[in-house]
Formats: sequence, C-alpha cells, structure tokens
Amino acid sequence: MENKYNITDAELEIMKELWENKQLSLNELTEKLNEKEPRNKNTIKTLIHRLIQKGAIESQKVNNK
Repeated sequence: MENKYNITDAELEIMKELWENKQLSLNELTEKLNEKEPRNKNTIKTLIHRLIQKGAIESQKVNNK
C-alpha cells in the first residue's frame, strides 16, 4: 500500500499516539512519547509541523496556545 502522506517512522510514532488518544496537547504528546523513548520537545514540534504541512493532522489553538 502506498503511503499517502509519505510519513516517516518518527512521524508515525506521533500518529500512533494521536490515533490512540484522539486529541493531545503538545505537552501531553511529549510526555506519552517520552515514556517509550526520550525525545526533545523541539524535535516533536518539528515533526508535528511537518505532519500538518502534509495534511495528515490538524492543529487548533486552545486558550491562545
């Protein structure tokens, strides 16, 4: 099956957490990912930004955050 969004392995880990939990804040997502393997918060932000650009996920601001 062709990868519609060309998602990398690192991005796939984020997608798996979002599929399991539906909506997560950046802090919540970082905590869940770090339970499995420590990651830098800026790296996670970059991966999320790439997923948004690819159209794989959407983000929304809550309380101006």
